Amino acid sequence: MSVEKPTFENKTLMLVEGIHMDGATPLATFTGIPVNNDCPFIEIVFDPKNQVLGIISKHSKPMFQWIPRVTEDGLNVPVKNKSALASGIVHQQQRITMDTYHEYYIRSQKEVEAFLNAFAINTEFDYKKYFKKVKK
Repeated sequence: MSVEKPTFENKTLMLVEGIHMDGATPLATFTGIPVNNDCPFIEIVFDPKNQVLGIISKHSKPMFQWIPRVTEDGLNVPVKNKSALASGIVHQQQRITMDTYHEYYIRSQKEVEAFLNAFAINTEFDYKKYFKKVKK
C-alpha cells in the first residue's frame, strides 16, 4: 500500500525578502505573504537565528491576555501597591479574553522545504540561503 503525498491545488503564498528582529538586531530572512483570500495563513516568517519557520494561521481562538488598565483618557493607570512597585511593575494590568491567531512552528529544514513547496507560488526564490550549513 503506497501513501499518496497531499497536493494543494492553489498555492497561496509568495516568498519575499524580509527582516526578523532578534531583540534590537535586524536579521535578513524570508517571509511569506498571502496572494489571495483563499490563503489559510496571515503570514509566515523564518527565524534565521533559531532556524524555525513561524506560521500564523487565519484561525483564531479565545485566549486570556494581560493588557494595561487605562483611564477614560487612554492613559495607563499607575500601580499603588508598594510590593508591586518594588518588583518593577509600574502600571496596573487586567486580564481579558481576546481572539488570538493559531501559531505553528516548523523546526526541521526538510519539513520547512516541504511546507514551502506545498504553499509557495515562487519556490524558485532562494530561501535556502537562510538555512545554516549543517556539519556532517
